[in-house]
Amino acid sequence: MGIPINIDLEKIYTTLRERVNPTLPGEELSVSLEATVVSVECSSLAYRRSNGVIGPGSHSTASGRDYISTITINIDGPVKRLEFGGWPPLEKGDKIRAYVIAGDEVRDPLKRSSVTRYTPRELREKEKPFKLEKLRDGEVVATYRA
Repeated sequence: MGIPINIDLEKIYTTLRERVNPTLPGEELSVSLEATVVSVECSSLAYRRSNGVIGPGSHSTASGRDYISTITINIDGPVKRLEFGGWPPLEKGDKIRAYVIAGDEVRDPLKRSSVTRYTPRELREKEKPFKLEKLRDGEVVATYRA
């Protein structure tokens, strides 16, 4: 008969999971940036997608347009441009708050979770915000979501 050992297996499993898969949900990596708009360039891209069926049978296609805005900003820090899905009515001189995820998306090939996870990273020169807020006198006057 030996000495009983108290082992916290859940703590060990959690530590091992974090070392093997050090990812976080997006809300934990969300960063807000306040900046002044220097310029806005809007563009659209037509697309057509097919289900890839060749020959007789059910064929389906989808077509449409993607709308992208490239917003150059003036801010202290590495971010100089924002690529936003949509055409928010912004112009030079507007004050904005952009919400970005400081992480790279990690795809789960087994789709075990509906929560998208990210590996943390430093902010880059070009970021893709998921939300923009237009500010006037420090107050939010409009909100745009990608």
